[in-house]
Amino acid sequence: MSPTDPANPPPHYAVITFTAGQSVITTQGPLSPKTFHHQFLDRYELGGERHHPGPASILHGALLATDGTTVVSVPIVTWPAPDGTTRFLCQATDDGTPPALSVLASSESALLADLAARLRPSA
Repeated sequence: MSPTDPANPPPHYAVITFTAGQSVITTQGPLSPKTFHHQFLDRYELGGERHHPGPASILHGALLATDGTTVVSVPIVTWPAPDGTTRFLCQATDDGTPPALSVLASSESALLADLAARLRPSA
């Protein structure tokens, strides 16, 4: 894939958040083909913690990613934590089916920073 070939754009992602009735692209960037497949298309091992926000969760936005032929969406939800703070979660599944991506944070800025770090193409 050539980054300058409009017929085959490189993989990329965008995070859209819903705030005050408006949809806003809060961050976006490139993905390597390997990262796209690993995070969004490959099955993942059931291990570690997968989060379950419960019935109090609210849809806050979505992560959209594409490799030019496949588009994947991963919801971003928020819910009140027992300590009174808000938790932000970007995760679609908890059963081993794609996408594997799961990011839990205590603020929107922390969520966006963690997503950018995980999705950043390797140098």
